[in-house]
Amino acid sequence: LSAAEHAFRADVYMTNRVFPAAREHWQKLIESYPNDANLPKAYMSIGRSFMWEREYQMAITFFDDAIKNYPFSKEGRESLAFKGACQVRLGKNAEAAKTYEQYTIMFPTGERVESSYLNIIDALREAKKYDEANVWVDKTRQRFSGLPSAVNALFARLRMEMFQSKYAQALITADTLN
Repeated sequence: LSAAEHAFRADVYMTNRVFPAAREHWQKLIESYPNDANLPKAYMSIGRSFMWEREYQMAITFFDDAIKNYPFSKEGRESLAFKGACQVRLGKNAEAAKTYEQYTIMFPTGERVESSYLNIIDALREAKKYDEANVWVDKTRQRFSGLPSAVNALFARLRMEMFQSKYAQALITADTLN
């Protein structure tokens, strides 16, 4: 089959959630057509298929390939964000925060920059790094002032304060939301 036909079939299988068959076509594309324009999509899609099957460590392997080989493609950007999501699901929250931070540095105007800021806060909270999470609340509020992400960051702070039984501080934060 041609590279285009492998990509087409892989897309059809992905759409229908027949991930093993999709991976076969993406893998064939990678092996047989090493210069094809669809290679970034192939690596990212294989990673996504493993992610959907909850094979997070395997997904990270392919996301890392997309990030390393095609860092400034849309698929490279997406792979970096998806890698962070996989790390969270594996309980590697501090590593996930670093991955999301890498996204904010590499792609300050990327499609997932707002969610990356918020995901950093959540990952640091889950890692019990509350002070660092609060620094990112402030960074998020500053970077996205007047946007929903700034409000979401405040809600994240409020949740942390409530969890830590810092009720007086939580009241102050809640009043800020008014």
